[in-house]
Amino acid sequence: MAQTVPLTPSQSDLYLADRAADDPTTYHVALVYRVEGTLDETALRARFQRLLTAHPMLATRVVEGGEGWFFAPAERTPALHASAVPLDADSSPAARRVRQECRRPMDPARGPLLRVVLLRYPNHRADLIVVAHHLVVDEPSAALMARWLLTGDEAEPAQTFADWGASTAVTPERAERAAALRDEFAAADLAPALDWAAPAADLNEVGGGIDELQLDGNLWGRVRTLAAELRITPYSFVVAAAGLVFGRNTRTARPVLGATVSRRTPRHAATVGYFNSTVPIPVHLDEQPTIADFLRQTHARSMRAYRDADLPLSVVLPQGGGEGPRLVVVPTSPLPELTTGEGARCVPRADLDLGTAQFPLALYLREEPEGLHGLLRYQRGKISASAAELFCRQVETVVAAFAADLDAAPAQVSTVPSADLARLAERAGEAPAALVDQDVSIPQLFAQQAALDPGRVAVTDGASA
Repeated sequence: MAQTVPLTPSQSDLYLADRAADDPTTYHVALVYRVEGTLDETALRARFQRLLTAHPMLATRVVEGGEGWFFAPAERTPALHASAVPLDADSSPAARRVRQECRRPMDPARGPLLRVVLLRYPNHRADLIVVAHHLVVDEPSAALMARWLLTGDEAEPAQTFADWGASTAVTPERAERAAALRDEFAAADLAPALDWAAPAADLNEVGGGIDELQLDGNLWGRVRTLAAELRITPYSFVVAAAGLVFGRNTRTARPVLGATVSRRTPRHAATVGYFNSTVPIPVHLDEQPTIADFLRQTHARSMRAYRDADLPLSVVLPQGGGEGPRLVVVPTSPLPELTTGEGARCVPRADLDLGTAQFPLALYLREEPEGLHGLLRYQRGKISASAAELFCRQVETVVAAFAADLDAAPAQVSTVPSADLARLAERAGEAPAALVDQDVSIPQLFAQQAALDPGRVAVTDGASA
């Protein structure tokens, strides 16, 4: 790469977020493939060098210029590091070594923005670790690099990322659309309180945590059928459910969620680069007479947000929007199994610590044969482990309630998981203090009851309500 290339507006947003992050590895993209069988290290190194030639941005660093930031050649060329590890591949020490490699920081100001490590274990087993900064890769890019390195599938890009990036500047027409959206979001609650989620004892913690949700095959099949009847996507169905839970928990009638949109085109199917954009999706909990209407309207707002994905988040949110959405929902695809030219089996590893989330709550959704799997990543300094676990159960509860009765009103949907309702019913005759030990707080229970019957008098002093 002989000259500098300007960062796209979305890359500039991400670079600023990276500089402000407490954890320097927050914006790393890491994947690990377990290799079972013979792996030709000489051929692997040759493919690695061809990868750098085809995608020179992987060998860059970020420099500041008079009008923004630019990619320039890194201070050193990326290298593939290989080492023999005298450990059982499935042992805890080996897993710690892999996590250490995934979590080792890289400095965008020095570069390079790519690291590849091969750990060889006894008995013809190995882990190939690919770590890159999010500035230069999205998740499909990481999968492309793994396929290139392991299988020799070296598809040349039809168009470079630099060429695509040149088309992303904020034009007058885009600036006009962004101004209209800023006016619209000025009345939204972009930074709702997260006091429901973070006990004081956790406020000084750093790093990330994970939890999971699962919609079984029967429920997910029902969701897909209803979504088709409503002419919406199953993904919008889950976004609406997550929006209702988030709005109830944060006491916000119009929460704003984020969604990750890929702007990758067919001409860039083989291009390594950062094609993502985070878009804000307003969710209105105070307008829908039925769940069906709520789902359709949330889907329509999602589609509009996707159409405006060419506008970087920084120009869409009004000043004071802070860090952006507190909850982001991200569709993902599972990494495929691969086979090397020597016939070795390469299996993606999903049992690793993913590190710090880029948002307080980030819900990654992946469709599987047995249903829908959700992985919730969260920032420990803002979200407690118990709150994250409860949030997953709440989303499962609301999706099931939506699927059970589309004609009901959203306000009638309880976000209290059925197991918690059963425990509350068992203790109905006990003293009120017994409720303090429940997973759901009293303010949350009060909010649920108020939503069920919003016109009912809650408190009176004998003269006025």
